[in-house]
Amino acid sequence: MVVEEVLQVEQDHYLIKAVSQGKQGAWTHWEDTINKRSNFTAAKKVLIIELTIPWEEGMSVAYEHKRLKYSDLAAECREGGWIVTIHPVEVG
Repeated sequence: MVVEEVLQVEQDHYLIKAVSQGKQGAWTHWEDTINKRSNFTAAKKVLIIELTIPWEEGMSVAYEHKRLKYSDLAAECREGGWIVTIHPVEVG
């Protein structure tokens, strides 16, 4: 009798744990996705980073070169509603 009660308590414990873990991963399922709406306006940001290791005398030239290199891409992204930051990095 005691063994059966212990087994029942353990089974209840496992069931409760399984149900709670199922709820944790519920967002990964595709059921009812048509009724859900998402707003990605906050995610429309892009950061363009390029690392360059120029000679020390060419640091400012390398910075401007990288800035100009990505300016057309940045303009195109901005036209699409993106927030763009170009961040050339020079190490020397």
